[in-house]
Amino acid sequence: MSESEPKKNSELITSDYSIESVVEQNASFVGGVRLLQALFPEVSRKHLESYGEYFIKIEKEQMYPDRFFFLVAKDKNGRVVGVSVFNYLDRPSESINTDRNGVIYLEYIGVHPTVGRTRLGSRLFWESVNLVINEGYKPSAVLAEVVKADPQIPALGEETVNDRLKFFSRLGARILSGIDYKIPTYRHQGEIPAILLIRTLDSDVRVDLWFVRAIIYALVYDVFRYDGEISEERAEETYSSIIGSIDRQNLRLVDPLNRS
Repeated sequence: MSESEPKKNSELITSDYSIESVVEQNASFVGGVRLLQALFPEVSRKHLESYGEYFIKIEKEQMYPDRFFFLVAKDKNGRVVGVSVFNYLDRPSESINTDRNGVIYLEYIGVHPTVGRTRLGSRLFWESVNLVINEGYKPSAVLAEVVKADPQIPALGEETVNDRLKFFSRLGARILSGIDYKIPTYRHQGEIPAILLIRTLDSDVRVDLWFVRAIIYALVYDVFRYDGEISEERAEETYSSIIGSIDRQNLRLVDPLNRS
């Protein structure tokens, strides 16, 4: 094939796409939100669109030292075909004797189905990690949540959930077992049962009780800080419930594809 001939989707590779860090509510942001709405139909449209508020200076100041990031991947025609939304959470763990105190919380990552075999999703993941590091932070791990299969929600079938777990497994992420985790957001009448995954970024990170308590605190209380619909009392109840569910004997990381 000559260079002048257009490549078919099956022939494209990850380097054929450009990665852009979005810092305002521009066309790239709109394209990213629309893609997220298509990839995650179980999530409310209003929630995704509200991410634009985090670009405002006063919101940035309220979040500090935490940071919000929004990345998109574009094809050569400028179409958004991938998106990654994540935060840097500055929450140290008492168990880690290192300067890698914070964690990356990956809220959403996904690519358009037509580019699913280009490994663009993996590239977006590592571009997200590198962006945080290039900003001067030293995260100890990446956290991600996969909502558990729900027969009442067509978009959350077993196949969809397993595909998401396979994606994170290929990246080296592991499921945190021995804990009953729930996402404290989106549905304000109750938390969402989910699987918590951890991709450690440094060899000295010990995923013990202190580390788990620190990341759960960060996840729950950052939701409380940034979402006015969640009360402090509810945040405390959610945190206590998740921590209270910990089975210390089985608190460990397991392969998402072999959870036995």
